[in-house]
Amino acid sequence: MQIEKSSRGDLLELTVRGRLDNDSSVYFREEIETCAREGWHRILVDLGNVSYISSSGIAALVDARQRMDRLSGFFGIHNPSAEVEEILRLTRLLKTLSCDPQKARSGPGLSKTTAALSSDTRYAEESGLELAIYTLGESTPLACRVFGRPQSLFDAKKSQAEPPSVSFGSRTFGLGLGALGNSAQGDPAQTDFAQGPQYGEFLAVAGAVAQSPRKIHALPDYLLAAGDFVPAARVLYGVQCEGEFPVLIRFSPSEAGTQFGLSTIVARALKQTNARLAGFVILADCAGLVGAQLRQSPAKLPQDADRFALPAIRDWLSFSAEQIHRHNLALMVGIAAAGPLEKSSPLSPLLRPMATGGELSGHFHAAVFPYRPLKKRVLPLEPSVTELFDSGAIEDVLHLLRDDRPITGLGESELFGGACWLGPIESVITAEEAA
Repeated sequence: MQIEKSSRGDLLELTVRGRLDNDSSVYFREEIETCAREGWHRILVDLGNVSYISSSGIAALVDARQRMDRLSGFFGIHNPSAEVEEILRLTRLLKTLSCDPQKARSGPGLSKTTAALSSDTRYAEESGLELAIYTLGESTPLACRVFGRPQSLFDAKKSQAEPPSVSFGSRTFGLGLGALGNSAQGDPAQTDFAQGPQYGEFLAVAGAVAQSPRKIHALPDYLLAAGDFVPAARVLYGVQCEGEFPVLIRFSPSEAGTQFGLSTIVARALKQTNARLAGFVILADCAGLVGAQLRQSPAKLPQDADRFALPAIRDWLSFSAEQIHRHNLALMVGIAAAGPLEKSSPLSPLLRPMATGGELSGHFHAAVFPYRPLKKRVLPLEPSVTELFDSGAIEDVLHLLRDDRPITGLGESELFGGACWLGPIESVITAEEAA
């Protein structure tokens, strides 16, 4: 069996030649999986040159139809050979699988794509990384508030006070160290951070807030906006940004299978948008994540202990021993700056070097989900995030970091391809200044 590909707008057309039997249907299924992973969610199949189809081949067609339905896409066949048409008619699947090819080629998805590929879209390629930059509209720069200070993590006295409750609606995003919910009242164990691992890494975006597991080998928890409910987190330290993302960047390798470091994606995005400081939301296929999670407050350790030396660091910090979550889908939230910030900036204590030389600094957290293909071109942020959390399949939340230790260092998180929403930041104030 042979499969020829062509595309028109967001419609991918496959021409199948030969036999679609138990052996070749494996290849057909793999081809549909590859197409979906590349972002094709509208597929039209020409069966005019298929001389034979078995029950396995029919099952492969039905499975492809169901896969596209789950992705709110389209799958249909047309021009079946006489042999294939007769078998599909007898199995009562001909009407279910068949479609009008002209309607498919002029379907609603095509007009959306034409609109997306307007003068507000431009393309760039640099060092094997292809970028499609979409201007989503005009908006004011993001406004950010910074809560607490990372140093408070190591101060037992300061950690005993209940952190402020911060709401995260659909137009906000944020990250930091905290706990889900508005208040710790009624749960004495949560009012004293030094007594246990009640707080952890969190991220918030588009009305969803997720927190790292509170116990080893447990699952993360999350809250999702619904009706009048707006999720909140008690923030020990972190940042909340409000506003719209005016830019979407779709990134992919020029050669399939090539992976790029998170710092490369972020640096290219800042360069292409001429942003000095920006907020990011990235949804991408993972080549591997490098990160850490808080186990307990380091303030609980003896005061004379070197908290960053072995074995003490293992008592309060869990660190990935290798790149993890390969080929999962990662939802990353962060802030990055082209070069170091001024020490007087409230964001300065939160940002760390993301690349050697100090030309890029940032702070990113990631929520991990089972892999699912992303639709091509313009991708709406809020529905994409809501769909992920509605699945209830979140697997992990962690703080991403760069490990540049000689010989044993893991480097940084790496990605295959995905989508990056970006918004420039101008206003940065502390929570005290906003009060």
